[in-house]
Amino acid sequence: MALYGSAIYRGAHEGYLFYGNQGSKLVASNTIADPTAQATATCVGISPFPSVTDTQNQQPVQGIGSGRVLNYVPGRREQTIRVSQLQFANGTFLLNAVRDHSDPDKAGTVKGLQLFACEFGTDLGYANAIAAQGIDCLINTLRVDAAEMQPLSADVEIWPQCIIAQATPKTTPAPAASDILLWQYLSWSMGATDYHPILARVSLSVSNNLSREGMRQKLLSGSTELAISRTPKIVVPHIETVQVQYTLHDRLPSTLRVANDWGAVTLRAEQTGTGAGRDFFQAVISHNFLNTEAFAQAAANQQMSFTVDVPAYAVALSAGVTT
Repeated sequence: MALYGSAIYRGAHEGYLFYGNQGSKLVASNTIADPTAQATATCVGISPFPSVTDTQNQQPVQGIGSGRVLNYVPGRREQTIRVSQLQFANGTFLLNAVRDHSDPDKAGTVKGLQLFACEFGTDLGYANAIAAQGIDCLINTLRVDAAEMQPLSADVEIWPQCIIAQATPKTTPAPAASDILLWQYLSWSMGATDYHPILARVSLSVSNNLSREGMRQKLLSGSTELAISRTPKIVVPHIETVQVQYTLHDRLPSTLRVANDWGAVTLRAEQTGTGAGRDFFQAVISHNFLNTEAFAQAAANQQMSFTVDVPAYAVALSAGVTT
């Protein structure tokens, strides 16, 4: 028996994760040919190599006359790209997680949620580079975390319509900007008050509650199955949900320990200094409702802390550099 002779060992540092927003949807419900690769010129951020799953949903064939499964047949193909602990300078990529409710039929969106291509692979500068590209991607969930003494980070779950092979991996792709946003840049404001002195941690979660609808026929090119074969006919956003969780050094001020709408809450991370050219990321949550305030258990020689759970709606994200 001969040993397999084509094993390749790749380090994650060889990898890259880029994206490019699309101007239109490329895979319609009646599309019968694979889309072409798209321009993906922007690094998503400083991140680990993403996890990518391609589920075939194999279905067992069972019948009388046999005490075991007779066969397996593939069902709908479902693909997901996940990246965690993403660090960023201005967070422009994260804006794709929130839809434009004022213009839900805007070009390049599905019900207001931005479409983009997402390419992952390894640098062509190394031997045996690989690459693939998610087409008609939508962000299903986003969680942004800020904690004391830590950089801001994000976890993102991406649902592509399909994943195609990319025949030309990027050559020496430029890494993301390393002037990342940090805890010490953060402000947590309501009205004219910044409550940062009592804040220890905050997590903002946005879910677009995507669903995969329908299933395409099995589509072949000769004897080879196409990338869009057996994929959903469409990926649809449903009701957007927003959740905010805080860990505090002190109790909420009495004015916030109410079940009424807090109004607009602003979370903003902006590099220190004055004037133009400083990276920022901002989330404005227009409606916030206190659901749970809890005293965390603490040993006698530990500081007390408090946790606050706040469902919310009408979130707006912005990012870039100051002007």
